[in-house]
Amino acid sequence: MEKVIETERLILRKPTLSDTDSLFPLLSDKYVEKYTPGLYCAKRKNVISYLKIISRYNYFTDVCFVIEHKYSKKIIGLIEGYTTSDNVFPVSYVCLASERNKGYITEATKSFISYIYNNCDFKKILFYIATNNVASQKVMKKLSISLTNENYSYKEYTVSLKEELPF
Repeated sequence: MEKVIETERLILRKPTLSDTDSLFPLLSDKYVEKYTPGLYCAKRKNVISYLKIISRYNYFTDVCFVIEHKYSKKIIGLIEGYTTSDNVFPVSYVCLASERNKGYITEATKSFISYIYNNCDFKKILFYIATNNVASQKVMKKLSISLTNENYSYKEYTVSLKEELPF
C-alpha cells in the first residue's frame, strides 16, 4: 500500500477496492448519512462503486484518502475533496463512531490541508459544516480556519490557499 501522508498517529493513503469491507461500516453510518450525505453508502455495492469512481482521481484536481491508524492499520475515517468550476476545493470527512473525539479528524484535516496547499493549485478550500455539527465546528476552531458564511443549515469555513496556512 502506498503511504501518501504520515502524521504522528495516522496514515492518509489512497483507497483501494480491498478497503471495501473496512469502509462499509464507516460509509453506512447514520451520522454520515446525516452530515455528509454525498459519502453515505447504504449497501456494500455502493462502496464498491464509490471506490471505482475515486480510483480515477488524479490527485491534482480531486483527492480522497482513507484515514488509517498508523499502528493498528485500522481504517478509522475518510477525507476527500474535489475541484469546482471556480477553482475552489470543498472538503468532506467522516470518522468511525468509536474513533470520534480523539483528535484524529483534526490531525488528518491539518495534514490534508497541507497536502492540498503544497501539491494543488486552488484558490481556497471550503468546509460546509451543519449548524448542529458541533464536533466539526470544533475541528475548524482548533485549526484556526475562518468562518466566512453561515445560514440556518450550515456554516462555511474557508482556507485561502493564496496566503500562509493558519496553523
